[in-house]
Amino acid sequence: MIDPAFKRALRHLRAVKSERPSEADSIKFSQWRERIAEALEAIASAAPTEKLQRQARLEAEAARAQARRPRGPKQRCDSATKKEREKVMVASRAHILSDFREHV
Repeated sequence: MIDPAFKRALRHLRAVKSERPSEADSIKFSQWRERIAEALEAIASAAPTEKLQRQARLEAEAARAQARRPRGPKQRCDSATKKEREKVMVASRAHILSDFREHV
């Protein structure tokens, strides 16, 4: 059985991710990345294994680092770099979910 707190934390992360603003609006994007970090911290708190807790905390740290990074025309990355970063985030989320499924 899935811990209800963990399930709520995962749903909250999905809801926050669905609110992603345009990267062109650097303030809103930074605030959104901070909300992602908070949601990942909630997942870490409720995760059933230490491995999942560590992974969620690492992702939260990365989200906070991205929130602090200045954004603007000169700081934007090219589309290839952006796609690569998105692949890493997707793989990381898939890893958390697959680890969780192994322990359910």
